[in-house]
Amino acid sequence: FFAAIGLIVAYLFLLKITGFIITTPLFMIAFMLLLGEKSKGWILGVSVVMTGIIVVLFTKAMYVPLPRGVWLFREFSLLFF
Repeated sequence: FFAAIGLIVAYLFLLKITGFIITTPLFMIAFMLLLGEKSKGWILGVSVVMTGIIVVLFTKAMYVPLPRGVWLFREFSLLFF
């Protein structure tokens, strides 16, 4: 329970610094590992695909801006949205 809370707090803290496109897949990977998922292919696939779906849904369909991060992280995010 406390590990999950710690992951969520870390995600919220890092989101403004590293941006959505970097932080979200890392959070999803860490959370799936915490929940006991063993398949590395499944973990990587789900985290990347879900992040992509969320980015497209929010930025293109609903025009909701997502955090882009700062400095080089912002430049990286600009490549995607």
